[in-house]
Amino acid sequence: MNVGAVARPEVDLAAFYDHQDDAVDAVMRVYTPSPRARRPRFRTQLHMAPGLGKTWVAARVADLVAAHGSLLMVVPTRALLEQTYRVLRAAGRSGPVIAVYARRDAALRGVPGVMVTTEPRAVAWHANTYAAQGVGRFTVLATYASVEGSLIAGHRLSVERDGARPLPEWDLLVADEFHHAEASRVWGRVNEQHLVPARHRLSMTATPRLLGAVRWDEQGRLIAADPVVRLSERKHGPVAYRLGLREAQRRGKLAHSPVVAAEVDEARLRDLVTARGRADAGVRAELLTASLGAVLRAAGRVGCRRLLTYHSTVAGARAAAASLAQLARVLHGQGTSAPRRVWAVALHEGTPAEERLRALAALAAGTDLRGRPVDLAVVCSVRLLSEGVDVPAVDGVAVVDPRAAQGDLLQIAGRAVRYDRENPDKVASIIVPVLHLAQAADDTLVGPDWVPVINMLRALESYEPDLIDQEDQADGDGHGAVARRVEHAGRSTSRGAHRVQPPEEARRRAEERARELQQMLTLTRQRAAGVVADWLKITVLSDPVTADAERLMRAVAAYHQRNGHLRVPVDWHETLPVDYIRTPLLKKPEHRWVKEQEPCPGPGRGSAPRQGLGEKPRQEQGHGHKQGRERADGQEQAEVPGREQRRDSAEEHEQELTEAQGQESVVGPEIVVRLGWELERVRRQWRRDRDDLRTLIAELGPEEGLEAWRVRPRRVPTDLAALLGEYGFVWEPRASARQILLEAAREYAERYGHLLPGVAETISVDGQEVRIGKLLSECRRPSWGARPEEQDVARTLDELAVWRVRAGAPWNAGWERKLVLLEAFHAQGGRRGELLAGSRVFRGDDLSKWLRDQHRRWKKLHEEQRRVLLKLRMGPAAGDQRVKTPGVVQVPRSRTERLMEIVTAARQHLDDVGPLVGPDGRHRVHDTYRPRIGGVPVQLRRRLNAVRARFHTYPPEEQALFHGLGLPWTTDGDGAQEDGGQ
Repeated sequence: MNVGAVARPEVDLAAFYDHQDDAVDAVMRVYTPSPRARRPRFRTQLHMAPGLGKTWVAARVADLVAAHGSLLMVVPTRALLEQTYRVLRAAGRSGPVIAVYARRDAALRGVPGVMVTTEPRAVAWHANTYAAQGVGRFTVLATYASVEGSLIAGHRLSVERDGARPLPEWDLLVADEFHHAEASRVWGRVNEQHLVPARHRLSMTATPRLLGAVRWDEQGRLIAADPVVRLSERKHGPVAYRLGLREAQRRGKLAHSPVVAAEVDEARLRDLVTARGRADAGVRAELLTASLGAVLRAAGRVGCRRLLTYHSTVAGARAAAASLAQLARVLHGQGTSAPRRVWAVALHEGTPAEERLRALAALAAGTDLRGRPVDLAVVCSVRLLSEGVDVPAVDGVAVVDPRAAQGDLLQIAGRAVRYDRENPDKVASIIVPVLHLAQAADDTLVGPDWVPVINMLRALESYEPDLIDQEDQADGDGHGAVARRVEHAGRSTSRGAHRVQPPEEARRRAEERARELQQMLTLTRQRAAGVVADWLKITVLSDPVTADAERLMRAVAAYHQRNGHLRVPVDWHETLPVDYIRTPLLKKPEHRWVKEQEPCPGPGRGSAPRQGLGEKPRQEQGHGHKQGRERADGQEQAEVPGREQRRDSAEEHEQELTEAQGQESVVGPEIVVRLGWELERVRRQWRRDRDDLRTLIAELGPEEGLEAWRVRPRRVPTDLAALLGEYGFVWEPRASARQILLEAAREYAERYGHLLPGVAETISVDGQEVRIGKLLSECRRPSWGARPEEQDVARTLDELAVWRVRAGAPWNAGWERKLVLLEAFHAQGGRRGELLAGSRVFRGDDLSKWLRDQHRRWKKLHEEQRRVLLKLRMGPAAGDQRVKTPGVVQVPRSRTERLMEIVTAARQHLDDVGPLVGPDGRHRVHDTYRPRIGGVPVQLRRRLNAVRARFHTYPPEEQALFHGLGLPWTTDGDGAQEDGGQ
């Protein structure tokens, strides 16, 4: 479809930049179905830095796919909704509009052609009416907060149940700033097609990846509050077009935004915070004054005349606005760079709209509210000039209150970089005060005082695509590059081998980014360039949670040096010094040898393909199908020539690590690496590389498939795979788990003579605790043993010892364990009398206690259990009163016999101990008094209590049995008491 052929009356075409035309072409290319496509794609993403006109692009796309239909745009805030309405009208989007947000203080109330409501019936009725009357295009603007109660509820309406028709399917659904939907489950419901159906979906954002804020914990380690969040192509479709912040600045489409770190190093402030704490009101006022002074001095140095300051509280914003003018006069009088005439005003959500507009107009003019010119106009904002709101007049923003929420920092950075048509050469500085409260300023950039600067730089980095997604922008912005970008529009960037970069390329791009950030950052105190570059790589470009390859290998080397293996638990965290990157890492000769053996580079690549996953030297590789299949079956791991050489190289690397760590400072910040999780991720990537090789061999044959696989980029870099191979990393955990199980089973069988351990039992194998009991219990499940590898394990276990219950036996594995030990005891000459005479522990189990328990439970045992015990001559002795002969009908005793047993025991108590009842009428029978009546112990106290509770239900002849025992609750006892009372 020709985008330029679309008629757009009364539209200022100059407002559409050339990149917007490319974006529209790319989006429409995704929507255009391919002849070979199984189904048309209706989802796509648009990644553009703030201020590049994403709403204008959405309006043009709506003209193409919903020119005579419905458009639904969802935005995060009310202010952005109202601004979106104005942009759509300016872009030529006519027709009625339904604004789905609260009517309170709604600026669109009373605007002709706009209806403001949150009632789902009203929204559905108007939408259906517009569609039925042939009105043509109509637009619905909604906030994410109103999607659940208004839009989804409107789609769920039913004529039979509610008497109203549901909302129709949308021709185009545009989700602006859709990274909010990725982070919120409730807001993310707008992406569900069955809840909000749409023929086309366009998800727009300026932050293709959200870098979590960092902080310092109590141990002095730099950690991330949240991991890096990348937007899912499965939910939102492929990325049609992307234009990052620095690329847009390079093309002159956005203002340059240097970050100015305004440092304040005063011992007085440190002493004040130490003595009274930050929560004290006086301390907070002093810190606010120090931050405002640093901002004023920095604004004077960079020549800022219109400034936005951001605060976390309304009280802080009002205090700053009230004190800025006087503070500026004082600082200017002291000869600092602070401007002399400063006007400031505080704006927040409670500020009336008219007052807000007057303040913004004065800010744009560089005057106060009376129109008098000033050296610096300041607007102190509290979450008012936020996401998506255009404030192009400012030439500086300042973060006065330290905050860790990346969403706020993203909004602040977005306000600064917006292009100003009246000032094309605008440079908008981002001023971040740095109060050295934890320690005095030094030549390093270490400590919690630098966290605000780190988080602001990470917020700016969130506007950039991944390193692996920048290939589209590397060719420049010429006509050929634009054509190539449009040609590749819609191709997935999160799946497939083309996503992976060679390590040299990734390292080169990281170095370029570090240099760009270093040029962007301005420090009050000069530091060494190497220190700043290392600091930027570690704190900004790298994620403190998800380590890069070099940091991962440093953690691997440290763990292997300490434990001697790489069997790392999944939840294991490794702590590294923050300046580890200064130590050389990948420089061993065998790595250079591997690269020399690689084939010639494929077309379009400047460096040789990498030999990572299991390639041997060319002279050792065969060309038969059998050898190719062996590689496909999991032998494609990275190898070096010879096991001894691998061991020597690993020891050499550990020695280098020890020497490097000895040269590094042991005191300083640390970085936490989730080593177990990272190794699992590498293992999954390796499996995908292996699966690619198997697929190519199956399709092309062993020789051509292997050659095609070699020229492909790998998900696991060569150096990383080689080093992991040197340290004995297990690429196939299932095969390794089976091997560990067999080793542990062999050790256990040699020690105990069987393989029937308890579920909680463990055994140590080469220094590793193996849960042998749980592993073998899993093997005894009925579903286990269907796979060929499981059958091999079962045969090996059968050869070692008894590990499961014999076929048809009516007992469990625990009883089988005791029986096996009893058989071994009997085979060694053991006899029943030895077990019954006292305690006898055999191979770790107390067989005496178990056998006595079986004798007590003899009548409850299964016939087969009694048979095997009698066969071993381990049955109960003849005449044992606890054992009843099986097969003989047992006649239950009558109640009279049971009561006589109690009476006999009571009379024995009268003879041996004394009265059953004390003077207070309570039983004096102790719990431990249990006389044997007929060879059976009788718990007299408990049974007397039971008789007393039921005594009134007994017939007179049974009640008479208890006469003469002195019990108060019997007739005889009551009579005795009455006689005594007379």
